[in-house]
Amino acid sequence: MEEDNKYITYLNKPKEPVEKVVSRRKKRKRARMLATVSFFVILGLVGVGVWALISGAGKKIDLNSLAFWKTTETQVVAEKNTEVENVLEDILGEEEDVVVTPHVKEDPEPTEEELFNAWLDEKIALMPLEEKVMSLFIVRPESITGVETVIQAGDGTKAALEKYTIGGIMYSDKNALSKEQFAEMLEKTQDFSKYPLFLCFNEELGTGSLAKKLGFTSTRTQGEIAKTMDPYAAYTDSKTIADYLKSVGINFNIGFSSDVINSDDDLLVMKDRSYGSDPVIVSRMVQESVNAYKEDGLFVATGFFPGQGTLRDDPETSVASITSTVEEIRAKQYDVYKAGIDSGLTAIIISHAYADNLTTGNMPCSMSKEIYKDLLREDFGFTGTILIANCMDSSTITEYYDDDACAKAIKAGADMVMCPDNVDAAIEAVVSAVKEQVIAEERINDSLKRVFRFKYAEEYKNTVSKTYSEDEGSTSDE
Repeated sequence: MEEDNKYITYLNKPKEPVEKVVSRRKKRKRARMLATVSFFVILGLVGVGVWALISGAGKKIDLNSLAFWKTTETQVVAEKNTEVENVLEDILGEEEDVVVTPHVKEDPEPTEEELFNAWLDEKIALMPLEEKVMSLFIVRPESITGVETVIQAGDGTKAALEKYTIGGIMYSDKNALSKEQFAEMLEKTQDFSKYPLFLCFNEELGTGSLAKKLGFTSTRTQGEIAKTMDPYAAYTDSKTIADYLKSVGINFNIGFSSDVINSDDDLLVMKDRSYGSDPVIVSRMVQESVNAYKEDGLFVATGFFPGQGTLRDDPETSVASITSTVEEIRAKQYDVYKAGIDSGLTAIIISHAYADNLTTGNMPCSMSKEIYKDLLREDFGFTGTILIANCMDSSTITEYYDDDACAKAIKAGADMVMCPDNVDAAIEAVVSAVKEQVIAEERINDSLKRVFRFKYAEEYKNTVSKTYSEDEGSTSDE
């Protein structure tokens, strides 16, 4: 609990609406410009007066002339200030009289980052706890609708999304009968949701099931691309997938690996699902893959941290252990994930593998605080990327853990969890853990803000743009 309580919301003091902050920023800018221009005008006129007095030294000073000059100077200053005021009104559009108080220290203007955080805080503060928790789950459509295979978004989907304000839905090829049917279903599903959804698919390079099902252009595997030693090959094939996912409405692909492998071992589970054994080349290819998805406006995740490149068994179906040390992970994987993050990577998927040299408590990495908080957040400094626990309906999880597995992952530091085996039980376990103060609500808010930063980035930009536009419009009308 002491660790969890370290998480705090962004601002403890009452927050001013973001729109007012934006408007105030513009008024302050106008006031500073007026004060600066007026100062230089007055300084120039004073200089002229001083010059006149000096040039008349030794001569008889006509007091009437001096009084006239003083009156004239005052009038000129007033006229110049009026001219400055008019010019600034033309440039900025005056909303109200501005009183300039010299030498008054102003509070520093909030940065765009701070304004966005405040905007998100306001949105999250209005959400009930249950909605916050459900927003951290990516679920299979069948698990919330109760039907065997979801192939349309009708009343059942609408009712499910009214009950579950989940964060995302993970589709598979069984949900796709045709391009038109799939696209229509996804569009309606997004419309039914109270909050923006991650519409997810696991479409891997070379083995993509959606491409095979709907007849999209196939691509090379990551292993085949690795043999080319050409980072641009990773871009072109990833762009092919991004294009057809976007065409049907999928906005989030969880389908490529950042694992660095030992290329001499032909039995590795990631042999054909990796960009190779050289961290430098793998970094470049991961970067180009992310670029391809971001170019199409898609979210993208990569895995499987801390790296499955040495494993012969798949951690989703078999108990598998990583023997790497922190130093080895840093040497092999840090630059790879950093390259992806620098290009705009949305999320990192955390493996179900065990790692005795990295974790304690005999927990898989997907439930380990040492992986989420200590290694990724603090040591590697990946503070903004969403961290997602791999599919929790994997046999290695369901066989050894109860319905509170998702709560364990979130308590450890997962921002989202994918595909719980029992959605209701998983949600209830997390909600109960928060109410019982096993998980701090600030911990939930922290993850939700990280998720919303991606989901609401465009809406926030549009909100700020609209605020400026309306502000300028009302000014010009005056």
